[in-house]
Amino acid sequence: MRNNRGIGTKEIAIVILAGLFIFAGLFMTVLKGASKQKMITFSENALTFQKTAVGNQFTFTNPELIYLQELIEEKVMNDIKNPLGSGNCSREESKVATRDGHVYTTLKCGKYLIDDAEIKDTNKVTVYLVSEWTDKKLTGKDVEEKVLYNVKDSGKIVFDEYYEDTYLPHKISKEYGEYVRTFDAIERKTSLKTVSKTFYRTKTKVKVKD
Repeated sequence: MRNNRGIGTKEIAIVILAGLFIFAGLFMTVLKGASKQKMITFSENALTFQKTAVGNQFTFTNPELIYLQELIEEKVMNDIKNPLGSGNCSREESKVATRDGHVYTTLKCGKYLIDDAEIKDTNKVTVYLVSEWTDKKLTGKDVEEKVLYNVKDSGKIVFDEYYEDTYLPHKISKEYGEYVRTFDAIERKTSLKTVSKTFYRTKTKVKVKD
């Protein structure tokens, strides 16, 4: 069938289909650009976090390892909003470590993670997609395992979550009002008993398209 201008139905369909492909291409380009920009924002947030920690590191008892939670409590930094999703970045898993004169930053925001990275160029920071920690054993090349800790008080588990051994002393100091600097000091200075459990999560590199 042809219309009054001599253009057949098949030709019209081809034109419409071509237009849809062009639109879809433009739409995907916009999405890819937004995704890349969000990743850069994520890296820039990590760098700001790093600089703030280093600039204030001697405010803290352990200047070589500073958690986001500590910076927020000292009011030198606000919560970091997750640029790749809803909510704020993890105060307990985000940290800045200084080792052998180098600074390494971990920023965990939702399911995205910058892991112990020495940030020099925010365009070249590796970002990982991670699952939540689970005590159910996982297998596979993308599985990461880690021992995390909790405490018992009169035989009962105290916290709903398990934490790194370097973070747990801070958690106890805050909750119990008993200053504990190191993991080993927990049982020496309190009546609490430490317990551990192995956790697993998947961790894969995020591929960012230009």
